[in-house]
Amino acid sequence: FHQHLCAELEKIGFKPSKADPDLWMRDARDHYEYVAKYIDDILIMSKDPKAILDLLQKPKGPYKFKEVGSPEYYLGGDVKITYSGVSIAELSLSAKTYVKRICNKKEMLMGWKLK
Repeated sequence: FHQHLCAELEKIGFKPSKADPDLWMRDARDHYEYVAKYIDDILIMSKDPKAILDLLQKPKGPYKFKEVGSPEYYLGGDVKITYSGVSIAELSLSAKTYVKRICNKKEMLMGWKLK
């Protein structure tokens, strides 16, 4: 899957990041587009993510993806998106849910009450 998806992303103009080979990007002239992948999870950041999905999905492309809309949680992190009209004004990532879950597990295992 990894090598095949990489080849497909290259065909549509994406290049892998030097820092992380699972983060792909391309210059869309007035903005950059990003595709982040982890095993079988894909996160597309673009003004028009549907256009990228359409290039990768059947019948045009080799993949079939579930479209779930804007992410709220991705790879253990909370995703918060603030819009200004139809444009993204702010995108933030946090570990709030992950930390809360770990603290709850620690409380259960140790019988502690964390503050």
